[in-house]
Amino acid sequence: MNNLLYTITGRDKCYKFLQYLEKFLSFYSENPRSNALYWIIKNISHNIGLARHINKFGGTLEYIQNLKNKLRGKIIIYLSLNELFSISSDLLNILDTFVDHLIFLCKINIIDNNNLGSLKKLSGIIWLLNISKTFGVNIKLYYKNHKLTLKEKCKLIQCILDYIILLNYTCKEYLLPRWIFGIFGMISSGLSIYTKYLLK
Repeated sequence: MNNLLYTITGRDKCYKFLQYLEKFLSFYSENPRSNALYWIIKNISHNIGLARHINKFGGTLEYIQNLKNKLRGKIIIYLSLNELFSISSDLLNILDTFVDHLIFLCKINIIDNNNLGSLKKLSGIIWLLNISKTFGVNIKLYYKNHKLTLKEKCKLIQCILDYIILLNYTCKEYLLPRWIFGIFGMISSGLSIYTKYLLK
């Protein structure tokens, strides 16, 4: 549990869960003009989003350190497939946090926010690569072992939900009602926290 609260990655997963909770709660505030709850939830969501961006500052260094630890004393051409997949995760996370920094700087007008749309698309592509990598690894394990552990099943379910969430984000209008979108996101985030920090 300490790793969940005292690491950048762990706190980010908690913030992400809270952001999806806000989307679910929007079910109770469908008439924004006359519903004070809508504005309360919206302000909380905005602050959670800012906290998440701020929390991620320094995340790039954390992932770089993880990568250095994995590569210490090793030659890349002799790494196993599993080790290469693990390294690719860190590389994608380094790129993801760097892009997130740029998005945050655009939002607070420190750099030109004309690039915000392109940066969000790039962030979506990185997320798609991360989901696909995790999905591919667990499908490979299934074909190798003809069964999946509880952790692997959870990760596959999370990947399927994340594909739906990403598709929802990329459409100009949400394909799903906002509150259902929130439920999918909470399940995905909850599974991510469970498999990484709680499951023994």
